[in-house]
Amino acid sequence: MTKKAKITELQKKTMDNFLQVAGEMTLSEYGELLGIERTRLFRLLHGAEMKMWEFEKIQIYLDENGQNSVNWENEIKKSHQKKALGAGVGIDLGIQWERNIRLRDLVQESESLKSTSESLEALSA
Repeated sequence: MTKKAKITELQKKTMDNFLQVAGEMTLSEYGELLGIERTRLFRLLHGAEMKMWEFEKIQIYLDENGQNSVNWENEIKKSHQKKALGAGVGIDLGIQWERNIRLRDLVQESESLKSTSESLEALSA
């Protein structure tokens, strides 16, 4: 019995956008273009879960070719809403992306606090 992977809506949008922009090529050509092995691309096109670094490579390609990349923050919100309604949308990549967003926000907040602290120290000196 073969387990069929369920591709997420987020991954599908990303792959569809990439294929539309890149045009018709062989898997080897896509692989060279992105720096992802052709066997891995085959798996992604057939439902394997996309890893964050794969998503980033595709987004970089789309950005470099003047295409709007997928707005993941909005897509994650939509997925969460659908899941809350019982749609059962898989969002593994979305969860990874959401964690990256939270981490980015925490780092920015930390840098802001550090800058404020340094300013206060300079004023009190």
